[in-house]
Amino acid sequence: ISEFFTLWMLVHDFPLDDQAEDDITWKHVNDGIYSAATAYKALFLGLTLSPMDRMVWKAWTPPKVKFFAWLALQDRIWTADRLE
Repeated sequence: ISEFFTLWMLVHDFPLDDQAEDDITWKHVNDGIYSAATAYKALFLGLTLSPMDRMVWKAWTPPKVKFFAWLALQDRIWTADRLE
């Protein structure tokens, strides 16, 4: 409750301009307009794919083999040495 009181004291004294209009801006695009497409693209910001990732998913192998290869690239295979 003390955290709430501290927050209330900070917000309570903040001056507001009654004449200013509220505005919501989507920061992930230049025009500031939200869309489902820009939200989907924002999910992948900063994501880097290696050429090996593409090669694994484009290979002519069963999906379970692709998944196993992808796990191996991510160092996520639970081998005996990792289970100890």
